[in-house]
Amino acid sequence: MSTSAAAGTLPGDLLRLGARMAAAATVLLLAPGADAQVLYFGANVRVCLSHLGHCKYRSIGEPGQVSSRKSGDWSLPVSHAAGEQSGRAGAGGSYGATTFDLTLSSSGSADTPGNFAAWGLADAHTYYADTVRIGSDVLPPGTPVTLRVENLIDIALKMSGDAQGSDTSTDADRYVWYRFTLWGPQGDRPVDMTWCTRASGDGLPDPDCKLRMKHQDHELYVKDVEMRVGDQFAVDVESATQASVYASCSTRGEDERCSAIAGTSVRGPQKLASHRITITPMTDGVQVIGISGHDWSQGAGQDAR
Repeated sequence: MSTSAAAGTLPGDLLRLGARMAAAATVLLLAPGADAQVLYFGANVRVCLSHLGHCKYRSIGEPGQVSSRKSGDWSLPVSHAAGEQSGRAGAGGSYGATTFDLTLSSSGSADTPGNFAAWGLADAHTYYADTVRIGSDVLPPGTPVTLRVENLIDIALKMSGDAQGSDTSTDADRYVWYRFTLWGPQGDRPVDMTWCTRASGDGLPDPDCKLRMKHQDHELYVKDVEMRVGDQFAVDVESATQASVYASCSTRGEDERCSAIAGTSVRGPQKLASHRITITPMTDGVQVIGISGHDWSQGAGQDAR
């Protein structure tokens, strides 16, 4: 059994959640320039461990953070075999920032004779949309302004595997995906970017993103956008990540021994992978406040956990 095959049997929770962001985009396209009150925030996490298919899943629908943890030890009832698995998935943030922290491990050993096999899957998904008005107490409506959009991504993806014995197998994989769209006042998209570390994993969106990130990446993307005082635009962000592991070993003879261990993580320099967005007016006397209450010119602080 492969890790991806096991993961593919699980419900497609993350894909269904993407429909909420599609609804936000539809509102903006149907009513360009209108008071489109688009406001969503959500974070979802899931950990599945063992061939028993046990999953722990949580979600929220408002600004904040959520985490899910599951760990356990199993002595499998197959002669002399034992295994251990642990997994943790965390997703959180606020408007302008999201964070991820995923770690997984599966290990086992067998002897005289015995067999062990276990897989794990952790995934997380965040999404938000906010409507922002360009305001000013000193400049009249229609005054041209320049907005500097900055998008900072900080990730570190690690995996390991080790097996000893004649019939052993380990596999580990991980994936990160980010999408950021800024909808202009006429339904245009001055910013429309998608980043990922590779083609999509099971249950994750957009297998064909063009901007590929390295497995250890610290990237700042900057773009200047021209608008006017009184304009209204929307920020639409979605991000997802997944990690999976598989470890197995088996023995047949009385004098055989085997062991296998696999591990993977999605983290960052501060133990959390992060994605942050700021929109800074380059014109004095201009404010960019969302209906969420978030000031988009201010850097969102990383959530402490």
